[in-house]
Amino acid sequence: MTKDLKDSPETVYLDTNIISYYFSNLPEYKIFRDTTREWWAKKSKNYYLCTSMAAESELKSGEYLHQEEALQFIRKIAIFPIHDEIEKIAQYYIDHQLAPKENIQQLRGDALHLAVCAFYQIDFLLTWNQRHLANINKLHRFRIMNAQLGLGTPQIVTPMQLL
Repeated sequence: MTKDLKDSPETVYLDTNIISYYFSNLPEYKIFRDTTREWWAKKSKNYYLCTSMAAESELKSGEYLHQEEALQFIRKIAIFPIHDEIEKIAQYYIDHQLAPKENIQQLRGDALHLAVCAFYQIDFLLTWNQRHLANINKLHRFRIMNAQLGLGTPQIVTPMQLL
């Protein structure tokens, strides 16, 4: 899938943590929840919203408060499939250490989010993950790798940046 830039709004890919924080009621995450909800109320309608099967899978794993609401929420937006080519791109990111291998499961999820955004030519990857995704040092390496693969690179931003 490629998009016709003349006919469609900018695309925003929702990382799993955007949906998680939207529903969080933990006091330590209040600023993330409130900012996510503010962005959703004020700005989300300006974009074509999407995510991937990787985000849906992450939301399905484990058991937590508001899990069913989070899953219903994500199913209201476009969910892009993950296929072999995206898997290969994600593996390339992992092999070239775009993120540390301290938690291979998280790394794989982050790599898949990045690969989906690059493959589908997403404009913005919206995330609160400033350690592995919204990180200026990682972004430089991400751009270099995508140039080597002939892919574009989305802007990786927090909801605060898109407000």
